[in-house]
Parts: sequence; structure tokens; C-alpha cells
Amino acid sequence: MTIYDFFIKRAHDQFYYNLYWHSSFATIGTPSGVNLAAEGAQHSWKSDFQIPNCITWEPCFAKELEWILADHLRQHFIQSHQDQESILVRCVTKGIVQKEMLERLKKHKCFENASDAEILEATRQNVLKGAYALVDYRGFEDYRPGDNVVHLFAMGALVPEALKASDQLLEKGIYANVVVVTSSDLLLGNFAYKNGYQHLKEGLGISGHLYLNKTNPQQVTQKSEWLSLKSSRVPVVSVHDGEPGLLDNIGSIVGVQHHCLAIRKTSKSGTTWDIFELHHLDANSIAETAEKGFGKCC
Repeated sequence: MTIYDFFIKRAHDQFYYNLYWHSSFATIGTPSGVNLAAEGAQHSWKSDFQIPNCITWEPCFAKELEWILADHLRQHFIQSHQDQESILVRCVTKGIVQKEMLERLKKHKCFENASDAEILEATRQNVLKGAYALVDYRGFEDYRPGDNVVHLFAMGALVPEALKASDQLLEKGIYANVVVVTSSDLLLGNFAYKNGYQHLKEGLGISGHLYLNKTNPQQVTQKSEWLSLKSSRVPVVSVHDGEPGLLDNIGSIVGVQHHCLAIRKTSKSGTTWDIFELHHLDANSIAETAEKGFGKCC
């Protein structure tokens, strides 16, 4: 069924009891969050659903939505979705350039010799696990984790802002990978907790590894060199249209410096871009936060 996203909270009792009895259904809520700013500030909020037997999804691109719905229907008919019988899909009506998804993916070093079909299939599998890398600079020249690398996590309508921030940071010599979170439940919530956040740590390769600025510290002879010898982790910046609790545990899971940009105050009426800026969710705010993170990640 489809529903005005803000009104889902009016049906919490019915929603909960259907999940309690393991009912199988799909709820599509649109539009959502501060993207509703033009309709009035009172509608610019959405509650964090973390309820057993339900997976909340927040796709950015239409292709993601296609994969999510198709997989849910497949699991429904073969009855393979135990404890995940229902889904809540939060969508937006904000216009997003669809072709940018494949264009960005084809720039990955790991996809250099892959066909479009192979790239999309690999991405589909990651989408259904909760997240995928849309911008991945691993393997690029001068890519040095611990020195000039940051991970940007974005969800839903904020993905284009994260992409713009990544492009801005690249001009300054900072490689900002962009990870699109399709489901915080699967990547960071109860479902991920059960398998030790496997997809975050192994599938996406997000870790708290230390990286030395010097490869051979035994040869350090001057005091200035000792002062510059430091170990560093790759910091994380996340951005999403919702409560901080949806993505704010990434840093604690992997053990790195993490700045979470989210909705922390009552919104206002205005254009989407003005409201993004009000909540520090815009590309400039993301880029500035990422740059500040380098001074605190050691």
C-alpha cells in the first residue's frame, strides 16, 4: 500500500500488531522528511522505525526501488523472509538524475573491465544487503588512507548532496568515497547486529585500521620527523534526512571519528535547498565537516 509518509505515525498500533503476527506486506511512504519543506514545517519530520519483523528502506535511485520491491515479492512467494516479512519503503518526490548512478559506478577501478549488466548485478546484491559504494576511489593514484581519504555515508534524497561534496573535496586533494545506505536496519540495526555488522566491515571494507604516515619508522632520526610520525584512521561523515540515531553508530562500530549530519531541530518552510542548508545537510556543509574531521581523527 502507499501512504503519505508523515501519516504513518498515526497508524503505529495497527502497524505494530500486524508485525507482531508476522504479517507480510509492503508500505510505501512518500514524500518524507524535510523534503516536505515546501508543504509546511509541521510535516518535515519522520520517525525512526526499528521494529522486529520489518525492514525500513530508503532508496535514492529508481533502480534501487525496483530491486527492493522485486526481492521482497520473491521472498514473500517462496516464504524465505523469516523475521523480515514486511518492509517500509520511504521515498521522496525530489528530482534525482537517474543516469548518474551507472556513470559513477563505471568509474570504480574494480569495474574497469565489467559490462553494465555485471556492474548492476554486483550493485544489486549490495543494495539488498543495506548499502553500496557509489563513489569508490580505491586504487586511484595518490589515494592514501589515513592521509587524504574520508568515507561519506548518505541516504535517500541526500545522496546528490554527498556526491557534490565528494566532487568539491576531490578538487582539494581529498578522496571522499560515497556509500549509499539503502537500509540502516540491514547495515547498522538489529539485523546487522546478528552477524557482527558483516556487510559494513567486510562487504564495504569500512574499518578502524591504523595507517602510518611513514612506512619505515626505524629510520626516523630528527625530532621533527617524530612529531610528524602519527597513525590515523579514515574518518566518517554521514548525512541523512531523519533522526541522528539512524546512522550515528557507524564510528562506534568500526572505531573511527564520525560526524553525523541529521535533523536535530524543528524545520521551517522553504525551498529544499534552503532547508538543507538550515539543517547543515547541503553539499558545502558536508564538505566542511569532512575537512574538519581530519584534524580530529588521529
